[in-house]
Amino acid sequence: MELHLDDSLKTDGRADRLRTGVSDAELIELASSFRRFGFWRASLDTGHCYMSGVLCGIFNHPLTSGPIDQTTIRNSIHPDDVAIVYGTMEEAARERSSGHVIYRVRSDDGGYRPVRTVYAVREQEGSAGEIIGITYDLYVKQPTLVMVEPTS
Repeated sequence: MELHLDDSLKTDGRADRLRTGVSDAELIELASSFRRFGFWRASLDTGHCYMSGVLCGIFNHPLTSGPIDQTTIRNSIHPDDVAIVYGTMEEAARERSSGHVIYRVRSDDGGYRPVRTVYAVREQEGSAGEIIGITYDLYVKQPTLVMVEPTS
């Protein structure tokens, strides 16, 4: 399997992990404690998309181990953003490229909030391949610090 990334997104992640001794699992745990994000992959042959539990939550989709209902995902994206989101994925599949897109998804309060999706094409022998990616909330809601007076 070969993963295609644009030069602007390439890092020497494996060397960094070896040099620091930080594992993939530890990186994921650290990053997810800072910002809510989830993983996904979509088959270019079937169109089936699979999402992590956190990503199902970002899109207000019920957690499932099977393919995700694309209608629910489309309905979660702001109507003005649907064409650009799906258009960038189609271009990535055609050009065998990677990239990112910022768009709005429906919030629990009925409004919309910005998210960013970073994606890349993953080649798979005997198939058209997959697009894999992460999606995360662009802005993190910071917890409120409350000072409590000690009682005597």
